[in-house]
Amino acid sequence: MKSKTEGVLAAMKMKSAGVFLATAVALAAALPSYGGAELNVGTFNIRCQNKTDKGALSWDSRKADVVDLIRKMKCDVIGLQEVTPPQMQYLKGALKEYGIVGVFRNADLKSGEASPVCYLKSRFDLVKEGTFWLSENPDKRGSKSWGAALPRICTYAILKDRSSGKRICFANAHTDHKSGAARVNGSKVIGERLKTACGGAPVVLVGDHNCSDGDAACAYLRGIYTDAIYSSKTPPSGPWRTYNGWVKIDKELSAAAALKMKPSEREKANACRIDYIYVSPKVVDVLAYATVSDTRKGSGAYYSDHFPSVSRIRLR
Repeated sequence: MKSKTEGVLAAMKMKSAGVFLATAVALAAALPSYGGAELNVGTFNIRCQNKTDKGALSWDSRKADVVDLIRKMKCDVIGLQEVTPPQMQYLKGALKEYGIVGVFRNADLKSGEASPVCYLKSRFDLVKEGTFWLSENPDKRGSKSWGAALPRICTYAILKDRSSGKRICFANAHTDHKSGAARVNGSKVIGERLKTACGGAPVVLVGDHNCSDGDAACAYLRGIYTDAIYSSKTPPSGPWRTYNGWVKIDKELSAAAALKMKPSEREKANACRIDYIYVSPKVVDVLAYATVSDTRKGSGAYYSDHFPSVSRIRLR
């Protein structure tokens, strides 16, 4: 029997007689195939390696399972957050099918956390990559502003799809967890920088943005991009919350149900969605969206303190 993750992503990939299929577990609808350049894009905060997490929650216990989950998600491109140097080394060795680009956020570029972009080498050519800091001096390594607790970065990659010839600019950011001003201004830096860095290519922006979708930082980004969960041509699958804090709850608020609620009602439901997939409007169609809340075999623990999300998109 397929796991929930395998069912979700198999449904995303599966096509029959020109029909894009989605199961009730995954995306609960059938869509016509739109043709063109379709791909799966994702975001996953894998939880940094640290001395606090013990037992089943430790990175050493989780790392093989995290790699297995990333593969099951079948993303053509995925952004990861909270990746420390030892984790980066492990992931590059374990996920050899992916090109992994990005630097670490501290001034030496070798310490702190990275927000890498991972792309399938069999599908894409890397045209350009870069990282900038979410500060008043985006080119200054290790810089931070507006009361940010830590340096924060955005890593992007311009990728050329070998089969279609189309380009995509995939960006991955992890904004500050303490300062609302840093999140808002950091989001503005992202928006302004990607205008020039992406060279006109359609943008997919993902990441852990440390704010609910009613916050000013998210409102700013939605003024530039489309929040994929709202524009999916099928009802989104999985829970609304993306931050789980390692805690399971008996009655999970589904994303499909949450979309029918007012934002204030979602907040009362304690459904913490802080991980996002945004796309350029008018040039990118969102075909499907899922947040994956599987647990690990054996321990029954989550893969991370965040759930990953994945979206099936089409470049027009």
